[in-house]
Amino acid sequence: MVSYIKAEYDCISQLAAQLNENSVNGNTEILEEIQKAHVEALCKMNLLKKHLWHAYLHKLMAASAYLCLIIYVLRFSSAYLAVIGSSIAVSYQVFMVCFIGQLSLNSAESFTEKLYLTKWYEMTPEEKKKLLFVLMVSQQNMGIETLGIEAVSNNTFVGIVRAALSYAAFLYTVLN
Repeated sequence: MVSYIKAEYDCISQLAAQLNENSVNGNTEILEEIQKAHVEALCKMNLLKKHLWHAYLHKLMAASAYLCLIIYVLRFSSAYLAVIGSSIAVSYQVFMVCFIGQLSLNSAESFTEKLYLTKWYEMTPEEKKKLLFVLMVSQQNMGIETLGIEAVSNNTFVGIVRAALSYAAFLYTVLN
């Protein structure tokens, strides 16, 4: 589903790029098509957020706790290969979840950037209003979120790994 939404945003970005190619004629139809497609993509992304936020939350929390415990066990285990392989597998799971979220963020940002870089000063006042409306709506956060706090992205992955390492160091210090 995220791939579908990313593809929709890529198509909308291509439409936005056409605004620069048409100097005067045809911008109204393109802007109406962009607006319609963007609203449709927003609805699909909101539906995705509504249904997947709890799954993402559980997956990220469980993987974080598991990664923390694996790093802690690494200090005492003699089976280094198994523990390291397990930690790499869990890290990969978390990375893929965060990478998919980052893809959706990147495509939405690309669309907003293409709209912003159009030759708006050559448009009619009516077209400028439509462009401003689409720009205003496109400023919404389009990433997959957990609990509505923050979008899942590569920054989330880095934060999870840092937190797991910190908690593992804390466990090691307290329990030894």
